[in-house]
Amino acid sequence: MHHLIYIVFLCSSFITININALEIGTNSERGNLYIKNLGTCLLENNKEIKNCRIGYRVWGEMNADLSNIIIFPTWHNGTTESLYKYNYIGPDGIVDTDDYFVIALELFGNGISSSPSNTLLEDGEDFPEFTIKDIVRSQYRLLSEAFNIENVHAVVGVSMGGHVTYEWMIQYPNFASKFLPIEGAPWHTNYDMLLYVARKNALNSNFKSKKEIQKATETITALDGLMLWTPEYVEREFGAQEFNDWFQRLQRRGNTKDYLINRASQNNALISHDIRENGDLSKEQIIKLQKIDIFSIIFSSDLMVLPQPNNYLADKVGFNILSIDGDCGHMGPEVECYQDQVKEAVKKFLTN
Repeated sequence: MHHLIYIVFLCSSFITININALEIGTNSERGNLYIKNLGTCLLENNKEIKNCRIGYRVWGEMNADLSNIIIFPTWHNGTTESLYKYNYIGPDGIVDTDDYFVIALELFGNGISSSPSNTLLEDGEDFPEFTIKDIVRSQYRLLSEAFNIENVHAVVGVSMGGHVTYEWMIQYPNFASKFLPIEGAPWHTNYDMLLYVARKNALNSNFKSKKEIQKATETITALDGLMLWTPEYVEREFGAQEFNDWFQRLQRRGNTKDYLINRASQNNALISHDIRENGDLSKEQIIKLQKIDIFSIIFSSDLMVLPQPNNYLADKVGFNILSIDGDCGHMGPEVECYQDQVKEAVKKFLTN
């Protein structure tokens, strides 16, 4: 694992992975954060992210034939550390690192990969708006150009990471053998857009004062609280707590300018997300998606990412969906909710 190039003879051709470039570390070092600089990333809007950086962590061991690599992009405002912390990745996690070599990828705008908060800009210059397409194209560059990875076993993503997974299907359908979006969406409903517009307005500020930061933090926290869980869950689990104490705990790290400007950038990417062509699902897209192996997991009570677009696409394309009932809403994959059901379904899909 410490040689410069990892070479395997597979399917009558040589496949190479640049192990040193991937920086996987020793077993005891797995899970360390690494940053890769891609130079300049050209965006859909013809603007550029200079010194374009992507953060990543790895867990698990690669098979000799490289057949167990899974990429796992982060969720909205999330980090690869959180994916491990909440058991989405790990031994006996949703993606089990005893079985798979997982490359977890930080999204633009999360404060680790290139983001408004960590990019040095000229006076008067704004961090460029990016899309989920831009995120996927940069991840593809990282994996294919920097690491020489030509194919992975699966792309798995949760929430915004699920949106990213849908975009991977459209942009690079042959890069993975399987695609598994969990509570992600191929496009948004009008109900979803109400949340994104509310966020956009709450985050429309220069945040030059503590008062502006606190106001935006409270508004964003309230929106999260309304949409992450169902009313029934909130009342049952938190109803006995004094509101101000509970509300302050919900705010957590969301009371800094960096957090807010980063979140605004990712929210803009969410607003523009739609894998369709000008709002229409084309016959060519349907045919393309019918050729790949897709499985989707949704939650019937999810208020943050409504399930209807998943159901529509599955009906048109012909892939299977697991719909899980219950009142956890968007937090359905968490340990205290339905993570065991999710793990069982993910394991079955990845091994078949």
